[in-house]
Amino acid sequence: MEGTTWTATAVFLATLFLLFLSKFLRKRKLNLPPGPKPWPIIGNLNLMGSLPHRSIHDLSVKYGPIMQLQFGSFPVVVGSSVEMAKIFLKTMDINFVGRPKTAAGKYTTYNYSDITWSPYGSYWRQARRMCLMELFSAKRLDSYEYIRAEELHSILHNLNKSSGKPILLKDYLTTLSLNVISRMVLGKSYLDESDNSIVTPDEFKKMLDELFLLNGVLNIGDSIPWLDFMDLQGYVKRMKVVSKKFDKFLEHVLDEHNMRRNAVENYVAKDMVDVLLQLADDPTLDVKLERHGVKAFTQDLLAGGTESSAVTVEWAISELLKKPEIFKKATNELDRVIGQNRWVQEKDIPNLPYIEAIAKETMRLHPVAPMLVPRECREDCKVAGYDVKKGTRVLVSVWTIGRDPTLWDEPEAFKPDRFLEKSIDVKGHDFELLPFGAGRRMCPGYSLGLKVIQASLANLLHGFNWSLPDNMTPEELNMEEIFGLSTPKNWTAVFLATLFVLLLSKYLFQRKLNLPPGPKPWPIIGNLNLIGSLPHRSIHDLSVKYGPIMQLQFGSFPVVVGSSVEMAKVFLKTMDINFVGRPKTAAGKYTTYNYSDITWSPYGSYWRQARRMCLMELFSAKRLDSYEYIRAEELHSILHNLKKTSGKPILLKDYLTTLSLNVISRMVLGKSYLDESKNSIVTPDEFKKMLDELFLLNGVLNIGDSIPWLDFMDLQGYVKRMKVVSKKFDKFLEHVLDEHNVRRNAVENYVAEDMVDVLLQLADDPTLEIKLERHGVKAFTQDMLAGGTESSAVTVEWAISELLKKPEIFKKATEELDRVIGQNRWVQEKDIPNLPYIEAIAKETMRLHPVAPMLVPRECREDCKVAGYDIPKGTRVLVSVWTIGRDPTLWDEPEAFKPERFLEKSIDVKGHDFELLPFGAGRRMCPGYSLGLKVIQASLANLLHGFNWSLPDNRTPEELNMEEIFGLSTPKKFPLSTVVEPRLPSKLYSI
Repeated sequence: MEGTTWTATAVFLATLFLLFLSKFLRKRKLNLPPGPKPWPIIGNLNLMGSLPHRSIHDLSVKYGPIMQLQFGSFPVVVGSSVEMAKIFLKTMDINFVGRPKTAAGKYTTYNYSDITWSPYGSYWRQARRMCLMELFSAKRLDSYEYIRAEELHSILHNLNKSSGKPILLKDYLTTLSLNVISRMVLGKSYLDESDNSIVTPDEFKKMLDELFLLNGVLNIGDSIPWLDFMDLQGYVKRMKVVSKKFDKFLEHVLDEHNMRRNAVENYVAKDMVDVLLQLADDPTLDVKLERHGVKAFTQDLLAGGTESSAVTVEWAISELLKKPEIFKKATNELDRVIGQNRWVQEKDIPNLPYIEAIAKETMRLHPVAPMLVPRECREDCKVAGYDVKKGTRVLVSVWTIGRDPTLWDEPEAFKPDRFLEKSIDVKGHDFELLPFGAGRRMCPGYSLGLKVIQASLANLLHGFNWSLPDNMTPEELNMEEIFGLSTPKNWTAVFLATLFVLLLSKYLFQRKLNLPPGPKPWPIIGNLNLIGSLPHRSIHDLSVKYGPIMQLQFGSFPVVVGSSVEMAKVFLKTMDINFVGRPKTAAGKYTTYNYSDITWSPYGSYWRQARRMCLMELFSAKRLDSYEYIRAEELHSILHNLKKTSGKPILLKDYLTTLSLNVISRMVLGKSYLDESKNSIVTPDEFKKMLDELFLLNGVLNIGDSIPWLDFMDLQGYVKRMKVVSKKFDKFLEHVLDEHNVRRNAVENYVAEDMVDVLLQLADDPTLEIKLERHGVKAFTQDMLAGGTESSAVTVEWAISELLKKPEIFKKATEELDRVIGQNRWVQEKDIPNLPYIEAIAKETMRLHPVAPMLVPRECREDCKVAGYDIPKGTRVLVSVWTIGRDPTLWDEPEAFKPERFLEKSIDVKGHDFELLPFGAGRRMCPGYSLGLKVIQASLANLLHGFNWSLPDNRTPEELNMEEIFGLSTPKKFPLSTVVEPRLPSKLYSI
């Protein structure tokens, strides 16, 4: 980090800025949508009656088409007009395509593995494609039409048997829906009594009713997360019970299907579970469909396909019983078009516009989902001039839109004729009518629901005369509803919940986490005041005081530091999977194409693929061996240039940086960008400066990374610099990629020559789990350039500096070289295993002067315990390689430069031995370590073999300054000035 001088002056200035900012922020108000003032803790939940859609409708009438409520801890924005629906579901759909985390999603859908609750990402996108192209394709639904016809005729038959007797229509409609969906999805009806059935019909219905109900309840823990563990209403317990029952049932279903599939070669899918199991076996899927995913989809299909059509048809018949004149118009149409000698078929529906109009009018007045399943805002944005913050939950009130007097004449009246005059469909194109939603999150099975609703309604009207029992008049028919998937609440429940919250607050206040020891933090800045201009040394001193695991506070974030072999092993190996995350930083966002590289990208499928690409393609042994000639040529060029300076003082770093940069440029880009060329897009000096700036900015201690609410002020100016250098690099990398593509397109069956070629080939690979986009290619290229230049140059400079202070070690090294290599050739990479003392010097240099004295910070992914201490999720984790390298229990005379210690100990630098971790360890270990090691060892060996070294101006070894500066690497504060004299025959130095 760039001399991050956290002195008293810096702390004072930062604090002054913070005080100023606090005053500024108090004055600055977000322009939030209008809405009622929330209560403490519960927000506006007190305004939600037993029919929340009506409560929200009344509030929308008062506050307007966009309003903000507060449900416990979460802001909730409600859109209740065509314009607002269009913004949330179409214009800005991609920003509102997220789903909030809920107990129902976690416990009843296999941890968000279904289509409804799964978060937006590659899994959900694949799930949506599967629904649209496989499960609900027109061809597949048509193939199941005979099932819908058979089950509908069965219900009509049973209704005929009840002629003249009072019936509960909903029982018949639910049976119809459930039999249809069971046969289509599972291959048979589970409402038929059978000795072999794993559930009885009654149990099956109750399971589905419970699942449907629990996916819609207003669970207190979803709105007030820190109450979640208490399960105040008992909903979570019920979710776990019904989920266990469903899992047992679905396991049985999948086993039955697999037996049937395995019994026949080239089995053809008969039902939707068959289709899902075939997809689960498909190796070309972007994200593998696991068994729990198949069960989640199956459960979704069952629950989603039963309730909606039954509810809609029941409402339609109810409305028609209140309006005999509409009933008569419908039967007249049916008699005219269909006649009295057959039933209505699905293909008849387009010829029955009045039946279609009745279905639409029913869905307008009585939408199955009066408020669409909640969405979540993914990024801060503005809607209709109002600020909508990331994480805000978003509801679209279909109920209110359906009653908008500016859209509908007499909106509370049941008037199907209005749809004969207007061309409005229910497929998500017309935002006046959204029974199935719209946009990316629209119900993927809407076409099936529509077929069942229209065919059922048409045949029920066509086949029977309807009347109310016990001489009831149409005016006496009760048209009250209960809320969709939710359950009623009352003031007593609200009071009790508030009481629980207050009690819990007291409980949580008294409860203390057992955190690692550490210094007491200051307000706002935490322990940043303790971090000097050399943070690794400050942290080392604190570790000596507080122990091998300690906790600091960097602004708003807890930071745990591990500084022993045991702690490094826990963080990097034993519990590596829990500490494999990366914190969000300005550098990751602005200099790596929004976390698209290997270093800063978050743990997930993209990063895992990136790691595989590095290990198997970019840094494979075969590929690195193929580039050995480049490393040899560039090293010989530097040796040649050094000979020309014989007897004159030089800055060694300049030569080492040129070597590293030429090697990595040729390997990655295919040519050196340090050669002057009229066609070059950057000069050598500009190229070096860009890389220096990129490397520096990826290591600075940026205030905004520690205190996020200060980020927008960019107090140190780092973010501005990041944006500038990122723009320069993007221009350069676009040029590089264009050059490569021209070259690739000019030759058929082009063979990759450099690493950019390899990346571009991977970007064209359709079998990749996640497509490698152009910005990803640029991020990887940039990573390799920056990571491959600094580390080897810094390490070799430190090694030569240490050897100049220890002539006796220098002598032992040259003696080994003369003995093994002789005086008539240079050292080759294959010679290194035969030069144990050279290897020992390199290791000892990396122990005393690790390139990364603290490994790139990790982030804890889940609450856990380490060495008996609590580590909460989100904690940042540093492993102090610097402190481990100075541990007196591991190293005799730890501050002394003694390569011999590595002749006595079998310790490597490949992440297996936690005493020495210059490249890290575990999943996040530097993937290019083998290249770095080759360059370091070969460069060091040849520099020692080819030259005698001395300090200029008769300086003594004791006068050599060994101070360092801090950054992503720790180079010497004062570059090494030295004099070289060739020690081998002159012919070896010629090119």
